[in-house]
Amino acid sequence: MKNNIWWDLRWSKRFLSELFENFRTGKNSIIYLPEFFINDLDSILRINIETIYRDKFSRTWYSLDLNSVKNNSDSPINIVSQYFDLNSRNIKFIVDNKMFMDKIIWIPCINNNLWQNWKEFIEEYADYCRNHGESDRDTIFCIKLQGNNKFDFPSNPIIKNYTWQDYVIKQKLIDDIFDIYFFTASIFNKNFSGLKKKLIISTIAHLALWDPEVSDRLMDNGDIENPFPVLENIAKERKWDSIDSNSSEAWDKGIKNRIDGKEKIHSAYLAIQKGIQELNIRIWNAQMEVLLPFIEQKRKELLDKLINQLKPPFSVKRDGETVSLNNIYDLRIGDIPWQITEKEKKSEYFRYSNDAKFVKKSATILSSIRNALAHIEPLNEELMQQLQDVI
Repeated sequence: MKNNIWWDLRWSKRFLSELFENFRTGKNSIIYLPEFFINDLDSILRINIETIYRDKFSRTWYSLDLNSVKNNSDSPINIVSQYFDLNSRNIKFIVDNKMFMDKIIWIPCINNNLWQNWKEFIEEYADYCRNHGESDRDTIFCIKLQGNNKFDFPSNPIIKNYTWQDYVIKQKLIDDIFDIYFFTASIFNKNFSGLKKKLIISTIAHLALWDPEVSDRLMDNGDIENPFPVLENIAKERKWDSIDSNSSEAWDKGIKNRIDGKEKIHSAYLAIQKGIQELNIRIWNAQMEVLLPFIEQKRKELLDKLINQLKPPFSVKRDGETVSLNNIYDLRIGDIPWQITEKEKKSEYFRYSNDAKFVKKSATILSSIRNALAHIEPLNEELMQQLQDVI
């Protein structure tokens, strides 16, 4: 279910659409993905071909997993011939064999040692297919390479090469965190609503950035106020502790990607490399996104409670000077406690009214939260606890 949500996201759907267009036009595809990438691409492609796109493709899906081949270091021609019982020993006989037409052959995760032979095979295969004149029925290959920066790609008009990184940059697909925000909201499994729910989703999304596993693990963890142990565990499981983020393998391992047009480091890598300052800024961004609109909404609600008792003019400080306001809704959240304190000196209502006390306490807490956020730091535990009194 969670993987289905991932493939419904904007950048994932565009990626799939382009692959399907290649299949429709008879192009072979080489896909190069980071090492830690959602692992059911083959299932999604097959299911879509057999259901949504069945009227557009005459080709049938096959999966050729080299790990299940007894001698996977054998020549690709022999492997393909034996797998499909073709009794063919060269490209011409394979392509011309009527039993080999109308297929899409998925080959997952060819390792670096085997890739050169398969690269030469797919280049020769594509050349022969282009020249023999029956391309609308030729079998096409879709090969997945993953997590190794030493692969070189074939050059042929009917072979389409994809690296996830180049695709993302070219299409500007990950230009914000909207997609991972949507994914995180879709898997939300906590018994919270309202502001608490928004804070959890926003915090997880700002830490996950592009990685659905981070969203999944932080959601299951439950302690979003202390995400660092979960992030450290992810980095250790992926053996990122010995990798330099500036090295050529950082993208291949999933340590780097692009968000908002800028290269970003994975939050789990930051956690294991003591990049706490950057992680705190991501958490702060998440809190700002949720809490500033909330504070503004509560400001108006609090003033509504006292609109008949708190009368203008209001004397307030602005840029070091005292100014007079005639509209109650021009009061800022930090103005409200001081205005009530002044009224308490002259009015029994403000000294004893539960409404006035609630408004003063709430505005004081919200003002402290706003001031804390102004210092570009996430809220401490005390303020997070006080926030519960206002919700």
